[in-house]
Amino acid sequence: MIRQILSILTLGAIGASSSAIALEKEEIDARDLDPAMQDFVQGIAKQQASGLDGAEVMVHSVTERTEFYRATPQDGQKLIVVDVTFKKHKLGFGLAGVELIDGREKKAKSYGGGAYQVYLNEDGTLIKDQSGRHLVGPITWENEDPIRVFLVYSAPKDLDKIGLGYWGKVIVKQPYKVVPAPNIKESEDAAGQPATRPESKPEGNKKPQSKSEGHPR
Repeated sequence: MIRQILSILTLGAIGASSSAIALEKEEIDARDLDPAMQDFVQGIAKQQASGLDGAEVMVHSVTERTEFYRATPQDGQKLIVVDVTFKKHKLGFGLAGVELIDGREKKAKSYGGGAYQVYLNEDGTLIKDQSGRHLVGPITWENEDPIRVFLVYSAPKDLDKIGLGYWGKVIVKQPYKVVPAPNIKESEDAAGQPATRPESKPEGNKKPQSKSEGHPR
């Protein structure tokens, strides 16, 4: 049981990449655990929730696709691909917890996390090893390097403005327009560089870099 919980909550917590948009996730009911284990799990969850406190989140582009590498949307939906860099993140931060937020709504509406991930170097070029091993380590491992990644979500076709959230907090200060872009298949990327990505501009002409803020969802 301990190994199972660690693998879900810690090991691979930053990466936690998947080869599909929709995955069956194993649920752990804390009520089934003894009190000591409940405290342990709650402590891990609290650490993960604070992983972006004070962090910098820079959105480079937000594009709309019908396919992207190995990812395809759920029936009746489209893909939204967010090119984003996280800096000054803390121990416990996990990419799987970054959620797609409806940018049209005053009250944030989440379309969930667990995005398909394509890992990038800081300059936007693809990392050759897409296994996510560079983001996996023991519980006490602190990765202080900036993390740049394509986060790929399945979303309603009419969604044209988005934000990002993390553990009940909105982590960007303004919504971003979703820009149509050419589809990318993994086989087309032999050169290791994605096609040119249109830049998404934040609403209100504000800079895309922001400090994580604790706005309730």
